[in-house]
Amino acid sequence: MKVHIHTPSFFPSLVGMTYAAHVHATLLRELGADVTVIAPRAETDGISEVIDYAVRHFDVSGSGLPWSRLDGDIDELLRFNAEEQPDIVIAEGWFTTGAVLLPRFKQHARHVILSSHGSADLFLEQRRPSHFARAMAYRWEESTRSRAIMRQLSAAIVLSSWEDRFRFQDVRRFRRHQVPLYVCPNSSTYAPTMGHALSAERVNLIHVGEMKPHKSPETAVRVLAALPERFHLTLAFPRETSHLSLVKAIADQAGIRHRLHFIIGRKRSELEATMAASDVLLITSPSKDVQPIVAVDALAKGVPFVSTNVGCMPEFGGGIVTTSDRMALAVLDICDSDASYCRFSQEACAYRERSLSPAIARASLAKLLSDLDA
Repeated sequence: MKVHIHTPSFFPSLVGMTYAAHVHATLLRELGADVTVIAPRAETDGISEVIDYAVRHFDVSGSGLPWSRLDGDIDELLRFNAEEQPDIVIAEGWFTTGAVLLPRFKQHARHVILSSHGSADLFLEQRRPSHFARAMAYRWEESTRSRAIMRQLSAAIVLSSWEDRFRFQDVRRFRRHQVPLYVCPNSSTYAPTMGHALSAERVNLIHVGEMKPHKSPETAVRVLAALPERFHLTLAFPRETSHLSLVKAIADQAGIRHRLHFIIGRKRSELEATMAASDVLLITSPSKDVQPIVAVDALAKGVPFVSTNVGCMPEFGGGIVTTSDRMALAVLDICDSDASYCRFSQEACAYRERSLSPAIARASLAKLLSDLDA
């Protein structure tokens, strides 16, 4: 069975959608499919992972939204789809080039599938007219074109079947349109452990993500500033940006630069030892994350988390979901004693085995292939 996976981000970018596309492609290859990942052109000397599937790059961009018009070699991409005649076309994420082109891909494909990474993020970072206008445009898009796309779908892949938040409204819409759902949670490539012990003298916090405002690494630094001297923080991010100067300035002002450490430009696979040596993962995003892959990686190592109330983090076991101003208190609660820390670590491992095992995603994709081939 020939499968095309369209993703708006791919290696060397380390965002969650990159890893979701990589996991889907890898599992589908293991299941015998002929897989091609189709991604925008990217630098060739960046971070990458070992892959066992074909990759094609096209100069395409845009989501069809007013501020993100479709651009680039769209006709070339459509010709490639027509020549290939794939059995299945999967688009990673709403509001992407692949998603908006699904109805046109379907003209030369047996099935089209939307791999959802959550509904639109309507969080207003700033209360400006432009931000309100953007939120309204997303709402309009979800009530018009997104619904039209749903009517074309043979199936949908979702990270979680949870419906308790606005970022998962599309799960309810899929069901309303009778679109078959296949739950494929993120899974870690890290070797799983059955628990983690709290470091005796120095407690190591870790924050993994882009050095950009939507990941709010400065919040992690402020958490560190509110904790005793024995706590240290590692910020791991793919590349330096202008936002790094703000983060360093906050650390300098608080007098904690000696407790702040940086890891820049490492592959996710190269961070496994760092994650295993960490004691608590901090997720500080105000709104963007849906099912953070870094949380999945932490649970693989039995590392508890403290997170803002983003995505489906409230359904995760093995940590505390709270507001950004109370994250330091949550870290202290987890690290209050060896017994307390052990309890959180064991909960992390139990949740991982129950809900984030790679076998869950593999079985779900196997059923998808079987159902579509029937």
